[in-house]
Amino acid sequence: MQIKGSKWLLIDSLGWLWGSGGMHQVALANSWVRVYSNPRDQTVLYIDKNSIAQEGSYRHFWIHSARSDQRALGNWQGRAVYGVNYYYSTDCQTTEICLWMLELFDQKGRRLMQQDASGRNIMGQFALDRPAGRGVANYVCGRR
Repeated sequence: MQIKGSKWLLIDSLGWLWGSGGMHQVALANSWVRVYSNPRDQTVLYIDKNSIAQEGSYRHFWIHSARSDQRALGNWQGRAVYGVNYYYSTDCQTTEICLWMLELFDQKGRRLMQQDASGRNIMGQFALDRPAGRGVANYVCGRR
């Protein structure tokens, strides 16, 4: 499986999406679609619609997680993390999901860490009873 390039999103105070990420940038920021937002903790999930690749019932895609209030999601080795990219595959028939790649980004979109998970760990199934899982599954596996 070939992983398409990752991108970094920065959401400014007006809600505009700005792409960066150096040589990994392969699509415009308008290719990211918000599939979930949680007003309680200000988290948002985006899927890069241009990254969705289909192999039978499987879909491979990038998800970006951030906060709509531009605060840090957490810390990694003493550095604030403002965005996380995940490259997943899922079987749309069983909703089984598997992580292939994880990337952490700082406030300026610089990659702090990249970890190749190589699909070794099946993470279970989409939590279809939760809004985030339902939003991702509906967008990736549903008819668009």
